[in-house]
Amino acid sequence: VHIDDLLPDALVFPPGTDLHDHPLVQQGVLVLQSKASCMPAHALNPQPGWHVVDCCAAPGNKTTHVAALLHAANSSSLGTSDTYDGAADHGGGKKGRSGKQRATGE
Repeated sequence: VHIDDLLPDALVFPPGTDLHDHPLVQQGVLVLQSKASCMPAHALNPQPGWHVVDCCAAPGNKTTHVAALLHAANSSSLGTSDTYDGAADHGGGKKGRSGKQRATGE
């Protein structure tokens, strides 16, 4: 296990590692996400004072990643809106916490 060279908040596990039942995943401390899915938040590079709106937020992993980056930058303005499973989510579904780590498999 190591920290990704390009994404400092991503932990890289060997291929085939299954963490779905791990207590940190079950508690929401560790978020399982592909490296490709971690890149958009870093490409956005949200800055303090930015207001970010994600209009395609379901299920919300990239949105929580952006929220964590905004929180780490002492800025927390993030809005979401999407429809899935017949219900609309207007920011109440997924919530980012700066302490979350992303986990990817290489």
